[in-house]
Amino acid sequence: MKTAINILTVLLLSPFFAYSQTSKDNQNITKYFESTYEFLNYLLDDIDKFTVIKLPEDISVGKILNSKGLNVRLNIERHQPDLKNYFLERGIDDTNSISLIVITTYVRHLKNEPLEIDEEIDFILKLPSLIEDHGDYLLFPERKPSTKENNLLEFYPIGQHIRSKIPIVNMNDGYMEIEEISLISEIVEYLDNGRFLAIIIDILNPENKPIEYKINDTIEGYPIHYDLVPILDK
Repeated sequence: MKTAINILTVLLLSPFFAYSQTSKDNQNITKYFESTYEFLNYLLDDIDKFTVIKLPEDISVGKILNSKGLNVRLNIERHQPDLKNYFLERGIDDTNSISLIVITTYVRHLKNEPLEIDEEIDFILKLPSLIEDHGDYLLFPERKPSTKENNLLEFYPIGQHIRSKIPIVNMNDGYMEIEEISLISEIVEYLDNGRFLAIIIDILNPENKPIEYKINDTIEGYPIHYDLVPILDK
């Protein structure tokens, strides 16, 4: 099994990655959500989308929230008045809640599953009354059962190709710019505590920035921190 040497070229050419920027696969998308879904399509590359589709919903939602949640919230605040009004009319004025619903339904959209927008809104509206106060801690309810991180190895089998990103910070005329270098690795062994060992098989570093990693180096990690890379041929 192998991953193409130049993954960026393959992503541009392969029909395998036909996740259209304007997909209408799920006919339940309202007009208020479409522009935000398109914004998320712009933020996420094809490997991100492949990972979202393959992993459990709650894990995929969490990964997007952690990496792109701020972008989505700012986009809603500054450029999505119709979307804000849509939620305001339904009793939700908190941008964090709106972005959570949008990202959750976007994940279902990519998976070609029912969006359940009304159910998500109802859950958010009922949430304050469902929180259990145990004195020294609060217990928040879950609309659906959550996936334990130590159960993720089944989605990361031996031989699976994965991606990790190294952020490189550059200063340009007083502005901070963040560039990402991608390490493509192959999982070769399971370790303890839900970790794996992987070997670096490719480095996507277009500007040849100095980094500490090289081909054939080994890395250890937990699945939650890595994206899934399709193996294009065997």
